[in-house]
Amino acid sequence: MKLHLTGDTEWIMEGATALSGELGITLAPDGLSVAVERGSALRVTLHGRQGRIVCSSRCEFFRALGLFIEHTPEGEFDITQSAAFEKNGIMFDVSRGGVPTTDTVRYLMRRMALMGLNMLMLYTEDVYEVPGRPYFGYMRGRYSHADMKALDDYADMLGIEMLPCIQTLGHLETALRWSRAMGPITDTPSVLLADCEETYSFLDEIIAAASAPFRSRRIHIGMDEAWNLGLGRYLKKNGYHDSYDIMCRHLSRVGEILKKHGLTGMMWGDMFFRAGSPTGGYYDMHGAVPDACIRAVPEGMQLIYWDYYHNDQAHYEAFIDRYTPFDRPLLFAGSTWASRGPVPKYGRSFVTTIPALNACKKKGITQVINTVWSDDGSENSLITALPGMQLYAEMGYGEYDQDTLERRFALCTGTEFDSFMNFSRFDGIGRNIPDEYENGNITRCLLYQDPLLGLFDRDIEGLPLNEHYEKLRARLADCRAKDSRVEKLYRFYESLAAFMERKSILGVDLTRAYRAADRSELGRLASTVIPDAMERFEILRARWRDLWFSTNKPMGWEIIDIRLGGVRARLDTAKGRIESYLDGRCDRLEELEEERLPYALQNTDGEPEFQIVSRYAHTVSASDLTQYVPF
Repeated sequence: MKLHLTGDTEWIMEGATALSGELGITLAPDGLSVAVERGSALRVTLHGRQGRIVCSSRCEFFRALGLFIEHTPEGEFDITQSAAFEKNGIMFDVSRGGVPTTDTVRYLMRRMALMGLNMLMLYTEDVYEVPGRPYFGYMRGRYSHADMKALDDYADMLGIEMLPCIQTLGHLETALRWSRAMGPITDTPSVLLADCEETYSFLDEIIAAASAPFRSRRIHIGMDEAWNLGLGRYLKKNGYHDSYDIMCRHLSRVGEILKKHGLTGMMWGDMFFRAGSPTGGYYDMHGAVPDACIRAVPEGMQLIYWDYYHNDQAHYEAFIDRYTPFDRPLLFAGSTWASRGPVPKYGRSFVTTIPALNACKKKGITQVINTVWSDDGSENSLITALPGMQLYAEMGYGEYDQDTLERRFALCTGTEFDSFMNFSRFDGIGRNIPDEYENGNITRCLLYQDPLLGLFDRDIEGLPLNEHYEKLRARLADCRAKDSRVEKLYRFYESLAAFMERKSILGVDLTRAYRAADRSELGRLASTVIPDAMERFEILRARWRDLWFSTNKPMGWEIIDIRLGGVRARLDTAKGRIESYLDGRCDRLEELEEERLPYALQNTDGEPEFQIVSRYAHTVSASDLTQYVPF
């Protein structure tokens, strides 16, 4: 399709040119004429051979352009939309191993612009350049000042506000590990030493460095989950002080640094509510935030209510009301659930996001953000966040409607919504194991669990997992054949399903055959099933590596490589142990003799009930992978 943009076009032409390839259009004088105007709300019309786009911002124009392309085959149309949120954006976690290349970030920005999402944060704990501090982000794939400046320029071209997103108290363990280089600014292994002048000199440096590349004068300063604040080196130096008193003083000093650099801050709000809870819980509706915490929030500081755990709109509304005493601007942060290993949880994302955004609309929240965390190794590709991004975009311009969402997804991403949904079906297993709508991550657990130790075997006993993964593999292969835009993503998930078809119940089968003294079955598992699993594993590892290097910097892959190496080694050991037993070189397999217990406690019906397991280290062994050494 050819389009000729006329009227007020100078401010959008560079971005329109960048997006023309995504939309399959050509901008040319002999194309369909589309007049561009600035207005207070989005409107796209086509009457005869004359098109018209009215928009209030660059990003809104690109959403409108996509709508125009989508509806042009219908003939004449007149569509008006109004943005429910002043800022509707996304935060990508780039600090847990996987640092996307700048090309990947640009790819995601183009999707954002077509969707109409106008705010972007890259959550950077230490993966940005700080002059004079070579160990800050060392070997972590950090972005240079030039990288961030180029990304900000690209974001501005697309009408997206890009702002720095850092930490200024906790979550800094990867930086603080270099204790000699960082100086005496550590309280506990992940928390900065408050009430220390060296700490505030350091914070002045990182705030200046983090904000320098960006046009925006807003900055996200973190301040969440500062566990054991004041109970490490601080305690030895200053004696006991209440952790929330320490945090309030620290926040005041950080506020002074922001003011010095002409910045307006935003921060997570959870620590204030933990201070008012008798149990230290964030979502405790009975506790009251201490007045001292309320007074400690600097004027102009934006608080962020993060919540992606509840399905009830009334809960979100009630918690929004709990922020009223602060009298500070409030931003809501939900999530696309892609943080529990390689498998996203679209069902969980939708059942928490829809009531949350409806509550935000009802309560007049003007800024929302979709967080995409990458906990414990960045095993999931950020590309899988696209359905969650589209959900935020469509709810930002209307009510939730599945058909509209799917059409818009096809236009904005060039891929099919139903095909993407298969990535989330790995955990759709049932029984007492949480499915794709809940928090469970059974596929990740079974991917890494030891076939001889079988920590999760009692939980999955009797489930037809091999058939489940076999059907999913076939479905993914069909989708890949029809949808080549993200072929590497499909190939990865197809190979994951193929491997899990062999690996998922291997431990159950080994234990059953051993206890039944079925030497023939043990021989079959060792000579046929495990070798086949190993062959499938090599394909999985190669495709996972290919996907990683197509989207991320190389740093961080070593973590997944080491984990996968462990999977391969333990399969080899299992094969060798069985062969030794069958050959008479050992008289028993002690690992298979030990009683299998549920990973979680039994529920009220006496049945094993699976629980979410967040850490890789807790899936592979009942022993510690690392021993904690006090600093």
